[in-house]
Amino acid sequence: MKKLLLLFLLFIFSGASLFSQTDFRPGYVINTENDTISGLIDYKGNKASAEICLFKYNSGSDAIRYTPADIKSYRFIDGKYYVSKKLNADDEEAPLFLEFLIDGMVDVYYYRSNTGEHYLIDKGDGKFMLLDDKEKEVVVDDIQYVRANKPYVGILKYIFKDSPTVSKEVERISLDHKSLIRVAKDYHAEVCSDRDCIIYEKNLPIVRITVGFLLGLNVNSIIYRDDAVQPQIMFETTGFDKSVFPSAGIFAKIGIPTLNERMYLHYSGSLGKRSFSMISDYQGIQDTTALVHETFDFSQFAFDNTLMFRYEFPGKKIIPAFQAGFFLDYYFSNVFDYHVFVNNVEFLFENSKSYPFGNVDFGFAIGAGVAGKFRNRRNVYFNIDYQMGPGIVPNMPSRNIIVRLGVQIGK
Repeated sequence: MKKLLLLFLLFIFSGASLFSQTDFRPGYVINTENDTISGLIDYKGNKASAEICLFKYNSGSDAIRYTPADIKSYRFIDGKYYVSKKLNADDEEAPLFLEFLIDGMVDVYYYRSNTGEHYLIDKGDGKFMLLDDKEKEVVVDDIQYVRANKPYVGILKYIFKDSPTVSKEVERISLDHKSLIRVAKDYHAEVCSDRDCIIYEKNLPIVRITVGFLLGLNVNSIIYRDDAVQPQIMFETTGFDKSVFPSAGIFAKIGIPTLNERMYLHYSGSLGKRSFSMISDYQGIQDTTALVHETFDFSQFAFDNTLMFRYEFPGKKIIPAFQAGFFLDYYFSNVFDYHVFVNNVEFLFENSKSYPFGNVDFGFAIGAGVAGKFRNRRNVYFNIDYQMGPGIVPNMPSRNIIVRLGVQIGK
C-alpha cells in the first residue's frame, strides 16, 4: 500500500508540474490594427500578467507570446482586462500591460512589479498619477518610528474636487481594488450623466464554500517498536495486523477567491469502525519448556477530523490538487479482549483486563488528488491522504492511509 501511495503521489506531482505551467482561459486580444482576435489566454499572476500575454487560437495550437509593444490590449471573457501603456520609469518609457479596473470620468489602473503593488489614475487627460501609500520613518525625542504615509489621499481629493462628497470619502479609504473602484464609480455617478462607467474587474465572491458527502477506505497501522517501553506485557512480543475498514462522512472546502482562486481550506470528517488483532506464540524466557500463546483483539469507532490547506492546479477537465495540514482522530465504543495461555492453561495478569489505550490521536497529514465534474454537473473529488501521529499507545505511532471519494452538494 505504501508503494502504491508513493506512485500515486509521484503521478499527481508530475502531472501537476505540467498543468501548473499554463492555465488557458477564453479571451481575446486587440492588435495594433484594432482587430479583435478571439482565442485562449494564459491566466497568470499579477506580475507576469503585466509583462507577457500568452495567446492561443484554440487548445490545439501553439502559444503566441505577446509583449506590451506587440498588442494594444487583451481580456479574459467576463474577467480581467489589460491594456498596453508606457510608463516613465528611471527616465525611460517602459511599456507594461496595466489591469484596467474602471473606465469612467476617471480611469483606474493597477499592476504589480518587483517593488510591490502600484495603482495609477488618469483624470481624463491621458496622464497617469501614481497613488502612493509608502510608510515614512520619523524621529521623535531621538526615538525612530514608522508612520503610515498616505499621499494618495491628497491626490484623490484633488482629482475628485468637483464632488465634495467623494472628496470627503477618500479620507477614509484604503489603497485597494475595491475602494478605488467604489469612489471612482460614485464620482462618475455624480458628475457624468450621458454615459455609464464600465467596471472591468472580475466580480468574485468574498468567500466560496463547497460542501458534500464522502466515502472512504481506511488502512490504519499501529507501529510496534522494539525499543518501546510498555506497561502492558501484551505488546512486548509482536505487533498488530493492519485494520482495513470503510468510512463515510462530509467535507467542506472554503476559498477566498479575491486572495487566491486556487487555495482552499479543506475539512473532512468521517466515521468508521476499525478492528485490530494479534496472535503470538513463543517459548518462555525463564522456563523454556513453557509454550506461551497470546491473543489480543480490540475494535472501536473512529471519527477522523482532517483540516488541510489545499491547492488546486490549473486543469480543464481533471484538476490535480495537493494538500497538507493536520488530523485529530477520536475513538469511542471500545471493545477489548486479551488472553494469555501457558501450556494451554489461561494465565491472568493483573492488568490483562484493563483497557490500555488512549482515545485521541493527532498529527500531520499530507495528500494529493484530482477533481472533476460528473456528467457536467456536480464536482467529484478523489483524494489519498497519509496521516502520521503518535498513536493511542505510548511509543507506538500510528500511520493511516485514507482513500476518499467525495461528491459535491448543490452548486
